[in-house]
Amino acid sequence: MNRIVSSGMKLYLLTTGVAVFAFFQNVAATGLAAEAHASGKPLVTDVCSILKNPNYYAMKEVSLRGSIYMGVDMMNISDKKCPGNPIKLVIKDNVINSSNIQSFYKKINNYGRHGVATVNGEFVSIDSHLTPYLINVNNIKDVSR
Repeated sequence: MNRIVSSGMKLYLLTTGVAVFAFFQNVAATGLAAEAHASGKPLVTDVCSILKNPNYYAMKEVSLRGSIYMGVDMMNISDKKCPGNPIKLVIKDNVINSSNIQSFYKKINNYGRHGVATVNGEFVSIDSHLTPYLINVNNIKDVSR
């Protein structure tokens, strides 16, 4: 069972007994994903690709660029090419005070809490109808309007 608990601007993912099975659609993609994951480099992708095949990206480091929305107690990334399906962004305590995250917060607030950015982090699929997918953010960069 998974739960997301909110404490002010910080969100935490509490996990108990999670088993994730990744299903790969073809051998070539599997080889590339394994090579990228083993090298410590994130898989470069986009929001729509993740939403089309979430099992493929589950528990992997990803890098994607998209539209960022920051609300009072939540934040997400989306893409106009696949509207209505944002991916929740969670910034953990171990990165909340990093210079790039603090820079992101300043810029996104100056842009009216909407912008475009590149997000790096671990993609997770959770048991929730409202926000079934999230990224545990490690880095946010290249923030623009």
